[in-house]
Amino acid sequence: KKNTLTKLTATFTSAGPANTGNITFYYNGKPINRCNNILSSAGTLDCNWKPITHGQTYVNATYAPSDTNNYASSTSNVFNVTTSKRTTSR
Repeated sequence: KKNTLTKLTATFTSAGPANTGNITFYYNGKPINRCNNILSSAGTLDCNWKPITHGQTYVNATYAPSDTNNYASSTSNVFNVTTSKRTTSR
């Protein structure tokens, strides 16, 4: 059975009270539609995603805190994934 990537999850932590901020997921270096600049304050954020191309790709995410005086922006590691055509009919 092949692994299928259909949902991206960003988890961020802070030392202190939960900090709000915006998360953007990237696909091959470009922001993913509907997963771009999403406000989050719960520490995690899920985003459903349907790849538009097939083959070897990479995904990552950025976090931009609302409180830039006390928190720093960050960028996730890059994750290499392989996407393929669906195997079932719609």
